[in-house]
Amino acid sequence: MEKMDDLGADEALRRNPGALEALNDPKGSRPDPSEYLSQNYIDNHIAKFDDGAVRFTTQSKIDQYGTLGNKEAFTMTKSEFDDIVNETGGDLAQIEQRLGLNPGDLTGDDAVIAWVKKQDLGEVKMPSGNEGGVIEEFWIPGGKTSGGVSEGVVDLSNSNIPFETYPF
Repeated sequence: MEKMDDLGADEALRRNPGALEALNDPKGSRPDPSEYLSQNYIDNHIAKFDDGAVRFTTQSKIDQYGTLGNKEAFTMTKSEFDDIVNETGGDLAQIEQRLGLNPGDLTGDDAVIAWVKKQDLGEVKMPSGNEGGVIEEFWIPGGKTSGGVSEGVVDLSNSNIPFETYPF
């Protein structure tokens, strides 16, 4: 429970026994979020991605793999990205903190911020905490980063997915 408090989980999740159990389970053995979250909660969360998703990666990874990510790529909502950019004045160090990333993840010369429109996105899933890109010290159940930003998991392994980039 202390980790949920420290990472800013909302009250409903802090009181959810299934979410607390998922938090304490090791990566790779956490339950599907549908086992401890209501379908209404999940549907409302996924609906936040109706304006598409924003993905942070590097140009070198795009060049190496030819894609924006793997089958379990973490993304955030376009609307929340726009809000965070406005709130932080585009300060990438502050954006890293809000997203629950390690310092330096976005501030390299190689960073790419990509927007994938809804029609090109495919299925958005609620993160389970078992994904390869999970940072253990920051992950909390419920589809939000430790900074309170909505996140979803999308299959971005197809090299034909169109996207637009943001200059920073």
